[in-house]
Amino acid sequence: MRCIDEPAVRGRVVEVGGPEVMSYASMLERTAAVLGQHRAQLPVPLLTPRLSALWVRLVTGMPRALVAPLVESLRHPMVVDDDELQRLLGAPQRRFEDALHEALSGRGRASRASRRGQRALRRASRVRSVQRLPLPPGRDATWVAAEYPSWLMAKLGVMLVVEPGPGPLDCRFFLRGSGRALLELRHAPQRSEPDRAVFDVHDGLLVDDLEGRGRLEFRLTPERDAVLAAVHDFRPSLPWWIYEHSQARVHLAVMHGFGRHLARIRDAGGRSLQAAEADSPPREGELGG
Repeated sequence: MRCIDEPAVRGRVVEVGGPEVMSYASMLERTAAVLGQHRAQLPVPLLTPRLSALWVRLVTGMPRALVAPLVESLRHPMVVDDDELQRLLGAPQRRFEDALHEALSGRGRASRASRRGQRALRRASRVRSVQRLPLPPGRDATWVAAEYPSWLMAKLGVMLVVEPGPGPLDCRFFLRGSGRALLELRHAPQRSEPDRAVFDVHDGLLVDDLEGRGRLEFRLTPERDAVLAAVHDFRPSLPWWIYEHSQARVHLAVMHGFGRHLARIRDAGGRSLQAAEADSPPREGELGG
């Protein structure tokens, strides 16, 4: 804030630092000493920013956009060459331990600010996904919403269990043999209509959303020849980079499979899939009987 009101530093790059030059390892050791703790360190012969960024994201759950530049900066020395700004503002350089003690004296306030910052970052890491799926003739969004868990159970019943919830369209998804739901969808009838079925995403192992903003929606297109399956404001419990390479890809594959299922019903003229398959002639390599 003081720099903003100081005309002498406008449009310039200025540096802030202390009188001591130390390595990151030394900084960690001195911080542990002030805290009365001991932390073992394992030297690594080479710097691998990509690998380091991955494990930092795994441990902290922070997004790549924040972690990667910080880890990349480890390649470069961060030594202050000019203390003009501090002399100009009357803020002399301070020993590391003195600055650390002052920071720790306000740890409660800093922790609250840190938690607010982490919540803001997690709010920014929300999933939005839209797939366009074919719509069988004579069907609406409510039918699609009811067909989806039935198809999942038929397709993935070896590993997935779908249990009904208290409402007619509510459902919970479990891994077979697990006692904790992966995901719970609660139908929101007050926000739904035949052309639009809305579900709120609630508690589950895959959910990290204290505000309950995540939702799944099936919405018919104006032409009524397709349905949009959309996930809005969903916050996964997995670290973002793990989510991208696991849960997100599974969700996309499941939606593609559900789309093929709807297309087969559409191509059968809206009849049940079982009736359409019973009437279809045997394909090459199959025997009719």
